[in-house]
Amino acid sequence: MRSSRRSSPSRPAIAGLAPGLLLALSVVVAALLAGCGAGAATAGPMTVHDAWIREPMAGGMTAGYLVVDNGTGQADILTGVTIPSGAMVTLHKTTTDASGMSGMSPVDSIHVPAGGTVTLEPGGFHLMIDGLSAKAGDKVELRLQFQHAGVITVQAEVRAG
Repeated sequence: MRSSRRSSPSRPAIAGLAPGLLLALSVVVAALLAGCGAGAATAGPMTVHDAWIREPMAGGMTAGYLVVDNGTGQADILTGVTIPSGAMVTLHKTTTDASGMSGMSPVDSIHVPAGGTVTLEPGGFHLMIDGLSAKAGDKVELRLQFQHAGVITVQAEVRAG
């Protein structure tokens, strides 16, 4: 026996929202998704992303890398990085002299230009980390101290190799 009840096409609940509310909801969802990128954190115009740490060798010595985007903010200075686990972190720079000899040396700070980007990467600025106990796939919290932006906390993925 057939039912005499007519079925109406299903309509998603979101389709019934007022256009302005739907737009606001879309903006909120997009902002949340943008903030969910691996190792991304923001303070004002300053964004730190793509943070990762090379899996430590025996003894816990390793290097860390990340990208700092200053957006539209004033020039700033990265003055230090800490890891809550107690590992020691120093800012370093790799340089190559005229004869082709490369070496690493600690630096007191890293300048981040207004509206600019600084990439901490192999062969350039980077973090030297001593005493870290982590393996590939782990997440490590990095607390970056900036002169103007203050502390920005980001999760760095530990990667093999």
